[in-house]
Amino acid sequence: MKFVLFKAIEEQQIVCFSGKINILKRENKESVGCLYLIDGLIVNATCGELYPLRAVFKLVVDYQNNDYQIIVEPELLSNSIKKIDYPHNVLVRKLEENFKQLSNPSGQKPPEHLKLLIKSEFVKSGGEVTPMEYKLLSTISDYNLVKDIYEHSELFEFEITELLVNLRQKDALKVVEVKEG
Repeated sequence: MKFVLFKAIEEQQIVCFSGKINILKRENKESVGCLYLIDGLIVNATCGELYPLRAVFKLVVDYQNNDYQIIVEPELLSNSIKKIDYPHNVLVRKLEENFKQLSNPSGQKPPEHLKLLIKSEFVKSGGEVTPMEYKLLSTISDYNLVKDIYEHSELFEFEITELLVNLRQKDALKVVEVKEG
């Protein structure tokens, strides 16, 4: 799939652009978000409260489906704003994979009202985890309601779902039913 917003980004890559690409609603010029580029590479993004990588994904997909306009704003940006460190082709591939996964959900996402707890036995035994699983476990330690985990993790939804399945298979998580009411 060819994302329309990437055409504008690729134009800026040709000239090694540094600055911001502001994404605005066409009808009222309200800001939707912003992409930050240094030497033509996306290094950060803002879109509401989302983490930078998720913000890029949301902006690219929303731009595809809405009547937005872009304003290119040259600016000298400090390397300290870097939150994304992917070459352009890797970022595009990651977004395409995420878009495919989003279009074909696995159906394994747990109900939002469940609580997930990290089993102390798993931690004490030194259970092996991948770096991605570790990221998710860190989020679970802060937010244990499924709804909150999906909302606050910097990982994509399909990644969270896959990792939760892996962690359940490793017997690292305990599922607790939360009574509503």
